Amino acid sequence: MKIVHLLPGLEVGGVETHVVDLASEQARSGHRVTVVSGGGRMVSQLHPDVTHITMAVHRKNPITGAICAVKLAWMARSKGWDVLHAHSRVPAWIAWWTSTISGVPFIVTCHGIYSLNAGLTPYRHADGAICVSKAVMDHQRDWLPTRTAVIKNGIPDPGVRWSPKEGGPFRFLFVGRLTKVKGIDFLISAFLPMANRQDWVLDIAGEGPLEEELREKVASAGLGDRISFLGYRDDVAELLSKSHCCLFPSRSEGAGLVLLTALAVGTPVIASDLPAFRETLDDRSLIPMEASVWTDRLANAIDHPDSPQPTSPPRSIHDMAVEVGEFYVTK
Repeated sequence: MKIVHLLPGLEVGGVETHVVDLASEQARSGHRVTVVSGGGRMVSQLHPDVTHITMAVHRKNPITGAICAVKLAWMARSKGWDVLHAHSRVPAWIAWWTSTISGVPFIVTCHGIYSLNAGLTPYRHADGAICVSKAVMDHQRDWLPTRTAVIKNGIPDPGVRWSPKEGGPFRFLFVGRLTKVKGIDFLISAFLPMANRQDWVLDIAGEGPLEEELREKVASAGLGDRISFLGYRDDVAELLSKSHCCLFPSRSEGAGLVLLTALAVGTPVIASDLPAFRETLDDRSLIPMEASVWTDRLANAIDHPDSPQPTSPPRSIHDMAVEVGEFYVTK
C-alpha cells in the first residue's frame, strides 16, 4: 500500500513521535510510505525506507495551502498513492483539497483536545477519522465523519526497566513541551513550598516558549541547584528508568505518549485528573489541578516512595499499525 502522512513538522512532540513510529513500522511491514512535513530534527529518525518530502504544509495561509495541494495531487496521481493520512488541522485542510483534486481518499487522526471551530471543517469531510482516545472522540464528536474509530497509541519497547539509583535525592521527571497546556508552569509553582527540603530534584526534559520565564522563576526561588532544564532529549526511556517518579500536570491531553512509555518502563507516575489519563490510570495516580494538593502529593511521594503499579502493558507499535492499516481499507 502507498501511504502518505502529512503533519506540520518533525521537530519534537507527541504527534511527531507518533508519526515517526507509525510510518517506520508501516515501512518495516512492506508498505511504501511517504511523510510530508515542514522538516525538523526528527526526520533522521524515520526508517530508511520512508521517503520524506519537505513542504510548507504547516503554514496557515490558504494560498500556500492550495499550492501544496496542487503539487501533492499531481504526485498522488503520478505515483499512485492509495491514502492520505493527516495529523493536524492545517495538513487536514491540505489533505482534503488534495483528495478533492486527485480522488485519493484521506484519513485524519485527532491527537488532542482541539478548539471546536470552523478550523475542523475538513475532519467532517474525511473518509475516516481516528481518535487516539475516547476522550478525544467524545470532545470532537460533532466535527467527525460517520466512520470514526478510537485506535489507542502503541509504543516501541523502551528497552529498559525502572531502576532508580538508591540513595541521594528523590528524582522527579517532567518530559514535554514547555507550554501552559502541558502545565509545567503549574508544576514548578507546586514545588516552591518545598524549597526548604533538600531531599528532591526535578529534571525537566523539553523545550518551549515558557523556558526563559521558567528559568527566571526557578532562579528567583533559589532552586537552580534542584530544578534542572535538560533541553531536548532523545533518551527519554533512559531518563524514566533512573527517575523515582514522572509527573504529568497537563491542563489538556489527548492521550500522552510519554505516559505510555513511563508505564512500559515501570516508572511510578502522578498525573492531573483528565479524561484521557483516566482511560489509562487508576485513581491512585490522578489528582486535581490544585497547587496545594500537588505539593502535598509530591511531598508524600518523597516520604513514601512507590513501587511501580501493576498495569496492562501499552500496546505495541506493530499492533497499532495493523489496526490503522485495517481502518484504511474498511468502508
